[in-house]
Amino acid sequence: MGTWLSTSMFHSRGWPRLLLVLASVPNCGNDSAAPVAHSCDGLAAEQRTIMPRPVCPNDLPSESDCGIEILSYKTDVAAIFATRCGDCHGPDGIESTLPLSTYAQIFEQRRTVLSQVFTCLMPLPCATDLTANERAQVLKWMVCGSLNN
Repeated sequence: MGTWLSTSMFHSRGWPRLLLVLASVPNCGNDSAAPVAHSCDGLAAEQRTIMPRPVCPNDLPSESDCGIEILSYKTDVAAIFATRCGDCHGPDGIESTLPLSTYAQIFEQRRTVLSQVFTCLMPLPCATDLTANERAQVLKWMVCGSLNN
């Protein structure tokens, strides 16, 4: 098991429950040619538990990568957030209390969003995953200052 599992998870839920949850999580890899659309709407809260995908790349850009190409919120990442995050983090989504529909909302949550995307906890496995290019753009934009340009 990965290091993302907390001790409290073992004590509160136990191994059999954890393995049951792991077995029920769809596999949504980053490199699929055509992402499969999934819906989290019909899942119970415990089934939407945030768990990383089986394979998560260690691809966080360094700050030295920032000077090569400056990404734009408007032209490079806004559409990615709308497409990949909007269903759950929009007004009618299952996570509408944590909206990610505007630059201000994303910027306010930027540390959490960066951490969740980098560790493959978001998007949820029941949602359409980021493509490798989308992931690279979002991570680079966030590491390089999350500019509103």
